[in-house]
Amino acid sequence: MHKKWKSSPIGIAGGALLVCAILSSACRPVRTEGPDVLLIILDTVRPDHLGCYGYYRDTSPNMDSLAGSGTRFLNAQAQAPWTVPASASIFTGLSPRSHRAGFVVDRVCGLDPVLHTIPALMFDAGYETFGEFSIAWFGRDFGFHNGFESFRCFADEERHAFQVADDFACWIDTLPSDRRYFAMLHFYEAHAPYTPPAPFDTLFPYDSMPWPDDSVWLVSESDSILHPDQLECLTARYDGEIRYVDDAIGRVIDALKGAGRSDDVLIVITSDHGEEFLEHGGYSHGRTLYQEVLWVPLILSGPGVPGGVEPQQPVAAMDILPTVLIRAGLPVPPEVEGIDLLAEPVFDRYIPSNEPKGPPLFCIRRSDLKLIWNPDTGEAVMYDLGSDPGEQVPLPADSTLLEDLADYLALRPLGNASAVPEEDLDRSLQGLGYIR
Repeated sequence: MHKKWKSSPIGIAGGALLVCAILSSACRPVRTEGPDVLLIILDTVRPDHLGCYGYYRDTSPNMDSLAGSGTRFLNAQAQAPWTVPASASIFTGLSPRSHRAGFVVDRVCGLDPVLHTIPALMFDAGYETFGEFSIAWFGRDFGFHNGFESFRCFADEERHAFQVADDFACWIDTLPSDRRYFAMLHFYEAHAPYTPPAPFDTLFPYDSMPWPDDSVWLVSESDSILHPDQLECLTARYDGEIRYVDDAIGRVIDALKGAGRSDDVLIVITSDHGEEFLEHGGYSHGRTLYQEVLWVPLILSGPGVPGGVEPQQPVAAMDILPTVLIRAGLPVPPEVEGIDLLAEPVFDRYIPSNEPKGPPLFCIRRSDLKLIWNPDTGEAVMYDLGSDPGEQVPLPADSTLLEDLADYLALRPLGNASAVPEEDLDRSLQGLGYIR
């Protein structure tokens, strides 16, 4: 038996428990029908480093099992290459052009509270709601807490994956068996620095000797990579982080079984974005719109999800919200841009991505064709991902994609995002090593 869950609200600046219990619930229904829903957001996890996507290392046995019993989308596209705008698209079913969370001019902005989000919609429908997140980007300042009755965001220090899993296990133990729930878990690993705990730090050996600081890329003052031969070492440690997260997912599944709630739960697993490992000479994420940062895993398992299916059509992270709402028997807000992942495949649609942390870039994908446009230079290049998945052969821009881009740029912002106070953000991100 897990220890009992206790709720005691403490300020986010201390990185402690936040409980959003003061929600308008006087007329809220009590949800006792439909599936439970568990949405897991991984951080920085690439599909091609998971076994179910063909990776040669045993990084993901638990996710592989869920993929085998459910549906694994082969071409899921993030809406941004870093956490805030990418996760905002998951929460709202909107593109970055619409929700406006992320960088606006030179400030980081959060979600406008007037926007519909998946936890708020599920709460209003009578679901018990739980969220635990492992980085400052998900804090109250950014608006991701709205709709969660029980909410934790560890803003000043990394929250380890096993702790997140165990906190969920404690909470699920206290939930009445006739109450439906919606839960979101965020696992910060495998974000750099790549420092998996033992025994995951040595699980995947490598021949090269680690550098003095073997958990991050060594770069010059001009941000160029000093030692490309770190690649083997850092990749092995990155893979160890993924296996650690996968074991945490195993703990979550065990908790569901222990609570007798494993048979009627819709599980969705995705990542906010990917990670660069020198494919185009870069590292980390948030600077480009190549597939190494936009291609993400997307696995669905549970009631109403076909087993052993691998859809080929491109899909978007913003498709998660309408898919969950429809499975729960709830209406989809009319402004939502995403579509139902489990409906008839749609190939004739464009999927947008933008909001890097550096110079502005915009991406439009339609089927296997992908356009990247730099508004500062006016350069528009296209890639055929079918014949050139590594995006090494730039092509002249297709007129259809340019029209799609014009349509995307014409979207009216639905959110009036507000900037997060710089002093609060800097303090939190310094604790996580984002800035020094």
